[in-house]
Amino acid sequence: MQDLIWFVTNGEILLSVFKGKIKLAGSAIAHIGFALLLLGALIAASKSEVLSINNSGYNYGKEFNEKNTKENILLWKDEPLKMGNYELTYLGDSLAPPNTYYKVHYDELDASGKIVHSFLLYPNAMSSSKLILSTLFNKATAVSPLPFSPSGAI
Repeated sequence: MQDLIWFVTNGEILLSVFKGKIKLAGSAIAHIGFALLLLGALIAASKSEVLSINNSGYNYGKEFNEKNTKENILLWKDEPLKMGNYELTYLGDSLAPPNTYYKVHYDELDASGKIVHSFLLYPNAMSSSKLILSTLFNKATAVSPLPFSPSGAI
């Protein structure tokens, strides 16, 4: 709702720019852009869908609550596992403290199960005593879906 208010208010200021008050344009455009960014983040968050449903019954231990156990899967090395419209294969990892980089092969499948697109991602997990302190002594692991290649080539 606040995004809409920002958008309308700054839209009015932007309209006054067209009437000759050019000095107000920069801040109005910046505020409208920021409001659109927040609105986009809100829409993206509302449409999130968990693909990694744990159907194996594997228990990850007492550190995982019931929701986290249901929404996480364990990938065994060189064993493909279906996740939504994808088949994932964990190929290995490399360590560059405090980061661990994982190499995961993805095959996107169509409705008949044929491979439409294949790609590699290198998500990373970061473990640090500073992160543990900042999360009140809970185990801290941050995983990024951004592609990374330790050699620099993706």
